[in-house]
Amino acid sequence: MRSKLASNGGQHPGLLLQRYFDGPRAERDKPGERRTLFKAVVDAGQCPGLEAVYGPAFSRWKLSLPEGTKTSELATVSNRLIIGLGSQNVLETGLTLHHTYGVPIIPGSALKGLAAHYCAQAWGASEPKYRKGKDSYHQLMFGNTGDGGVIAFHDAWLLPESLPTTFTRDVMTPHHPNWQKEDSPAPTDFDSPTPISYLSVRGTFLVAVSWAGPEHEQSTKWTGRAMELLVQALSDWGVGGKTSSGYGRLSDPKTSTTGQGTAAPAQMPPSDGKVEVTILEHMPKTGANAFRVQEEGKGRGMLNHGIPLSPLPEVGAKVRVIWDPKSGVTNPAYRWSPDVPVVPPKRGGTSHKSQR
Repeated sequence: MRSKLASNGGQHPGLLLQRYFDGPRAERDKPGERRTLFKAVVDAGQCPGLEAVYGPAFSRWKLSLPEGTKTSELATVSNRLIIGLGSQNVLETGLTLHHTYGVPIIPGSALKGLAAHYCAQAWGASEPKYRKGKDSYHQLMFGNTGDGGVIAFHDAWLLPESLPTTFTRDVMTPHHPNWQKEDSPAPTDFDSPTPISYLSVRGTFLVAVSWAGPEHEQSTKWTGRAMELLVQALSDWGVGGKTSSGYGRLSDPKTSTTGQGTAAPAQMPPSDGKVEVTILEHMPKTGANAFRVQEEGKGRGMLNHGIPLSPLPEVGAKVRVIWDPKSGVTNPAYRWSPDVPVVPPKRGGTSHKSQR
C-alpha cells in the first residue's frame, strides 16, 4: 500500500525529505514517522511521472556537455552509495539530490577531490610527477589555490532507467555512542546498539570530464588520462560516506567482477601461489600490515593478513605475496603468507617421556 505522502501527489523525493513534516521534533524522530517518510521517497522514485520529467532533462544535460568530453557509465556494483550523509537535514542524515528533480547526483567537486587525492597517493607512489608540487601533472590537472586546472569534473547524473530501484532504505547501529565522551566507560559488548535509519542509493551514473584549459594538441589525451584516473579512484576507494564499509564503489558493470554485466574472467594462480606486486600506499587505518598494492595487468588491490615481511617494505618496493583468485582482477586481494592450518593433537599417541 502506497504511503499517504506519495499518494497525495508526492513525486519529488527532495521535497518529501526536506518539507514533509512541520510538527515538533519529538514526533519527527519517531521510528514510524521515519519509516513512513522513507517509504514515500522510495515510492516517489518509482513514480512514472518522475521518470517522464527527468528522462528528457538527462538527455538535455548530456547534449550540453562540451565537445570532446569523456564519459563513462559506472554502477554501484559492490554495495551502495551515500553522498551528503552529514549535511544539514531535519532527519540528521542527509542525501545529496538534484535540486530541481530530486534525483541523486554525485557533485563534481566530490569527484575532483577524490581524483586529486588518489592521483597524489596512488599514482604518485610510483610516478613522482603525479604528486602535488609545482609544474607537476597533479597541478596541471587539478590546479592550486589560484588556478582550477585544465580538467573539468562534471556532476555525475543518474541514468533514468535506474530510478525505480535507486532509493534504498538502510540502517546503521552505532554500538558505543558515549565512548569518546570525557570520563565515559570503555566500550563493551554489552552496550545497547542505537539503530539509525537513513536512505542510500543504488544505480548507474554517467561520469563526465572535459578539457577546461586553452586549446592544446594534447587535450584529448589528458582528458582521457583524467577519466582513467577517476574510474580507478571510484573503483578502488569509492566516493561519499562509509567507504571504509564498502560503500561508494563505482565500476563499469560490463567488466566488474561484482557488477551485473559480464564478469571479468578469473585467472589461475601461479604454481607456487605467489605473485609480484608493487607497494603503492601504507593503509594503517585498515591494519598495521595493510598496504595498497598493484600487480601488473590487474587493478589496484589490498594486501593484508598473514605474516608480513620484517621490516615492512617501503612504498615503491616489489614483493611476492599470495593472491586470492576468488577476488578477481578488478579489486584483487592479497595475503602476506598462506593460511597455516591448525593441526589438532593426536589422542592416545605414544608418550614422549623417556622410557627406561
